[in-house]
Amino acid sequence: MTNTCDYHGYALGADAFFANSEEDAIAEFSKRAGCEVRKCVYPIRGERVYCVSTSGQLFGLIRDEGKHIFIGYTIDVLIMHKNKERPTPGVWYRVKHYLTGKDTVVRAERLVYYTFVLGRWDEEVKVLFKDGDQHHVSLDNLEEPHKTFDPRWTENMSHYAQVYRREFNRVVDYVEWFCKIRKDEAQDCVQDVFMWLTSADRQAPRYFIGAWMFWSKTQGMHYIRDNSRMRSIEDWNGWQNDKPLDIDILGMIRNDKHRDMLLMKLHGYTEQEIGGKYGTTAGTVHTTMTRVIANLRTAFLKDFKVLGIEPPKGNHGTLFS
Repeated sequence: MTNTCDYHGYALGADAFFANSEEDAIAEFSKRAGCEVRKCVYPIRGERVYCVSTSGQLFGLIRDEGKHIFIGYTIDVLIMHKNKERPTPGVWYRVKHYLTGKDTVVRAERLVYYTFVLGRWDEEVKVLFKDGDQHHVSLDNLEEPHKTFDPRWTENMSHYAQVYRREFNRVVDYVEWFCKIRKDEAQDCVQDVFMWLTSADRQAPRYFIGAWMFWSKTQGMHYIRDNSRMRSIEDWNGWQNDKPLDIDILGMIRNDKHRDMLLMKLHGYTEQEIGGKYGTTAGTVHTTMTRVIANLRTAFLKDFKVLGIEPPKGNHGTLFS
């Protein structure tokens, strides 16, 4: 290994060195830092990569493709103390921005935590210091913010823990069968709805298992309608003001043509007008709509039974009037 001050336009400092491999260079970094060093997960732009130690020391590593050697060096730290111009104190490093290629600065604790704990670069993850000292950069002194839960939530979940263990698979099977989705997708629906039903800001329903099945199925239908990853239950706005969730009836109709026909009928179009749009007769439209509504009626009557609700007597068509 040989000292160098400058290499192909890079001002590297007097402690720079040559190494035959990346592994040799990281071993030398670890020796100098006195602790473990890993290749940093900070995204790079260009031929230089970064390596960071558990104590927050940052190193640069350049590969010379022509000579098949590596050049390692130490990157100077920027200690920033709190003042009017810099309201956020801490330890920073000057690096190349991975999108623009221009000089920028990053916090040392992010480099350490993202590399050794997360294994990826994610600026949305906040890193805190256990002792509150923002200049004490050490892996043992870093953590993410602790999530706190309302004690009533914990109490509700504990109360229904036996129900969860006993009925979880049955509810999953029902959602998987009814919605025709994968088992893992049904499990996500059922688990999220359980968390929503037992959350602290609402009173658990009287027919808990029935409500659990009902809303899990409804969540599954939303998954099908959106044809994307299932939204979190918190994304539904209905319950935020202590109101019941809306049921997307049209989303339960798989056939796009039939869904549009029913929507047109609900908006006052005649069967002749609907038939004209789709090149069919009014009688065919009438038969199709009768069958679609009958299927919806059957599905919702099953839900009434699951919820322990007595359905209306006589003409059940009033359910969809």
